[in-house]
Amino acid sequence: MIRFFAERSVPANLLFIILLVAGIFFSLTLPVESIPNISLGVVAVYTPWPGASPEDVEKLLTTKIEEQLENLDHVVWIKSFSVQGLSRIHIKFSEDLPESIYDELYLKAQSEVEKIAEELPDDAETSIVELVDFSMIRPTIVVALGGEIPEKSRNEIAKELKESLMQIPGMDKVRIRGEREQRIVVEVDREQAEKYKLSILEIMDVVRKESSTFPGGTMRLKDSEITIRTLSDRRSLLELRKIVLRSYPDGSILRLEDIANISWTYEKWKTIYRVQGAPATFLYCVKEDTQNALTIIPIIKQEVAKFRDKLPVEVYCEFFKDNVLYVNRVLSVLKSNLSLGLVLVFLLLWVCIGTSNALLAVIGIPFAFLCAMIFLSWTGNTLNEMVLVSLVLVSGMVVDDAIIILENMYRHYQETGELLSSAISGASEVFLPVISATATTIAAFLPMLLMTGILGKIMSIVPKTVSITLAASLIEAFLILPNHFTDLGKLFSLKSQKEKVHKSGLFVRLYLGSLQRFLHYRYLATCGFLILFLSGFGLLLWAFPISIILFPSDHHDFWITLKVHENAHIEYTESKVREIEKILNTIPKNEIMNYVVEVGRSMDENYQLILDKNVAQFTVTLNPNRTTQRTTGDIIRSVRQKIAKAQLHGFKSIDVIHTPNGPQQGKPVAVIIRGDSLQKIGEIRDMIKSKLHNIPGVTDIKDDMQASKYQLSIHFRDEELQRYQINRSAVAQTITSALEGSEVSEMNYLGKQYKIYVQYDEDNMVKINDIAKIHLRIPSGNLIRLGDITSLSYKKSMAQIPHHNNKRAITVTANIEKDRNTSLSVNSELQEYLTPLLRKYPGYICEYGGEYEETNRSFRALKIAFLIAMLLVYMILGTQFNSFVQPLIIMSIIPFTIVGVGYGLSIFNLPFTMLTFMSTIGMIGIVVNDSLVLIDFINREVQQHQDSTQAVIIACRKRLRPIILTTLTTVLGLMPLALGIGGSSVTWSPMATAFSWGLSIATILTLYVIPALYMITVDAKSVFMKKKEVCSL
Repeated sequence: MIRFFAERSVPANLLFIILLVAGIFFSLTLPVESIPNISLGVVAVYTPWPGASPEDVEKLLTTKIEEQLENLDHVVWIKSFSVQGLSRIHIKFSEDLPESIYDELYLKAQSEVEKIAEELPDDAETSIVELVDFSMIRPTIVVALGGEIPEKSRNEIAKELKESLMQIPGMDKVRIRGEREQRIVVEVDREQAEKYKLSILEIMDVVRKESSTFPGGTMRLKDSEITIRTLSDRRSLLELRKIVLRSYPDGSILRLEDIANISWTYEKWKTIYRVQGAPATFLYCVKEDTQNALTIIPIIKQEVAKFRDKLPVEVYCEFFKDNVLYVNRVLSVLKSNLSLGLVLVFLLLWVCIGTSNALLAVIGIPFAFLCAMIFLSWTGNTLNEMVLVSLVLVSGMVVDDAIIILENMYRHYQETGELLSSAISGASEVFLPVISATATTIAAFLPMLLMTGILGKIMSIVPKTVSITLAASLIEAFLILPNHFTDLGKLFSLKSQKEKVHKSGLFVRLYLGSLQRFLHYRYLATCGFLILFLSGFGLLLWAFPISIILFPSDHHDFWITLKVHENAHIEYTESKVREIEKILNTIPKNEIMNYVVEVGRSMDENYQLILDKNVAQFTVTLNPNRTTQRTTGDIIRSVRQKIAKAQLHGFKSIDVIHTPNGPQQGKPVAVIIRGDSLQKIGEIRDMIKSKLHNIPGVTDIKDDMQASKYQLSIHFRDEELQRYQINRSAVAQTITSALEGSEVSEMNYLGKQYKIYVQYDEDNMVKINDIAKIHLRIPSGNLIRLGDITSLSYKKSMAQIPHHNNKRAITVTANIEKDRNTSLSVNSELQEYLTPLLRKYPGYICEYGGEYEETNRSFRALKIAFLIAMLLVYMILGTQFNSFVQPLIIMSIIPFTIVGVGYGLSIFNLPFTMLTFMSTIGMIGIVVNDSLVLIDFINREVQQHQDSTQAVIIACRKRLRPIILTTLTTVLGLMPLALGIGGSSVTWSPMATAFSWGLSIATILTLYVIPALYMITVDAKSVFMKKKEVCSL
């Protein structure tokens, strides 16, 4: 095949052009996004029940729904929170299922919830069932409509804008948030109702009858039949006001307007949305999976800009959670750094091996990348951050293969002066070593497919992209490169290139001289070098320990999450939000692009939604083009200092943090205590927290049990209930209707249906004792007050009731200082402590792990994958060299390469990240490649020379230039990324730095330690053979 394509330019160039054009086409049509939109394996069920206490929500909603959900398959756990007026349930399915299965499980969960709907309280609202995916956490973009205009006008504008946005091709859905249902409320004056001896239930019954349409049956005529309807529906507020409640013998009439105020209003706030300090309505835009974020977001902005021209001046539009900002920044940083890196690589190759060879080596990178685009498009993937990671990792390997083959073809040309034969023989000579080297690299990456869970799904694109890119580079290197070498060699003079090679003679002589001395004292030199190397790293690690941040964030936004006292109503929380807004307004305008607030709603670092009236969360979007030198971290620290300096009162907590990046990680310590009594669970919780406080290195000890809220309890007096012949359900209905309001009917107004609610005027219900003044009608016809049959008590009660797998539960979490303790040690000590303790609490269980355990499971799979990768590499090398020992010589460099990574991270004070781990695997492929080809050349020279030492030196001289070139090209290519010359990145800099340092140190080991270890094995083999001869005598 090599000879066939080398001798025929047409098929070689046709293959090159076809793949190149196809790659360009698919790269232009490939959807672009920051992260693949995969399902998190979670289905959320929300069931509102206005006015219900946490205990009632738990008993009558949550427990019943949870029991019904037990029919689902593949469930890992079911967690729930019963809070005031809301049941919130999360169902976690196994993370190892195909994406299509989650859609089926979502539909089954929806069906199970519908089955139980009839058994839930009548006044509970319809359950909302949602499949949670990354688009819910990070939508394509969010449009915020803000301004001091009437709420109705803002909502109508939002609906109109939604219709316009949904017309954009490729738009999947647009969700409106911050829109309240408009309704009609009949607010009854309690004192007037008492004056006319009317109960709230009687008023509701009259309004219901007088504003509804009832069927009247059918009437049979002579030759036909007609339907009869009794029309009582009202079409305006005026007609509602004229409803007759009572008629008196003297002819006077009591109308609804005499004792009630009827008006248009909105449902009570569940979440209040604000932008730039003004009320707002949000439109969450989500594109279809096949669409390009970089294409559709500008179209969305154009549509909003056109729509904005028709709006009043006081209405403004802001964008946040803008995917294109992040994607563009990542692409910009990568493009600028890769472009600069390619220029440096080309200049280096031009200096070392000439213009034509430099062009041939560099052109292989875009070719392999474009072939990867074909694969991604064909398999339905997108161009996302993980794909970019893969391409950056593999770029050095693609160049390395080309350099090895080019350098060998060029060496043959120097010896023969014949282009075609040099191309064929040079490529053929290194065919098996390069194939083996590429196979070892692919073998190092492929076991990453064994990673489980969400993390495994996100990371799975890396080995796939790396493998297909390397396969494409082999096609280019063996089928196209020899032909191009021959054709370009005819166009460019190679005499100047020969002169460049001779200029490196001094460096070669210095290396060979030092290598001879190293080999002469190989035992002492190797041991001394390794001891010095490892002890130096130990001292460096002691002085500058390496932190671990698996998913550092480059996002230009951050969160401010706040909490006020538990009994706060949402309007009070909003008032406290305004205090934070004043602080944000002091940040320079060129640093902050905008900020938005969700009052009554927040999200924690593990993407768990928190719905409560006493919480709020800011999303602050920074200007990516800000002129100041302050980083996101600097601005966050500045905001923290301003908040601390302001000495704000009325807050329980204010946290300013980076927006989380990557999948859920959980906490190193997570203990779930399950049982029936929250009091006993609380006792166990307190003992666990006390124990954790006494374990060294354990920090941030928390639990998910919210502080108690004050609750007014109404206690029935049974003897009075019997005396007045009143049932409890009627009393409960009266209380709910009086305080929260009850829907009694609907009114058709201008073609739209609006709900009618009846309740007491809120001004009549401002004191606790006002509850006792609510009136009830008893069977005898008289009115009594609620206080006549009940007693009231005001005390603290549970703000929320958490469940885990259908049992009441509290989760205790904690972080661990890595340099003082480990998760395994702390959890083991905790289990030893709890085992005898739980015997005193029969029926109570402690489970360990949670989200952290799931993440840990992924990393355990990654460790197993690494061991499998090393085994595969050994098998490939063993097959290549037909030896058990030589693969060990080659692989001996791997642990020292990892130490080299540690050197780089420690010196530059950079964290160890997930990308750093993957770059280490990729770097292992490169250093194994260099060692593999070097050993292959040594074996060939040994066959031609009697003296093994001389053979080693000759082989090292031949391989010196390609080894140095592969290292320098990779390091120079990554240097801009590591130093942030073309744009800094906390995500990419640790990876590039680790790669550069590990590879540089590995190169030194390859040039000195590998030859020494080879000679040591020769010595050992010689001693063994001599002993064998002595034994045979």
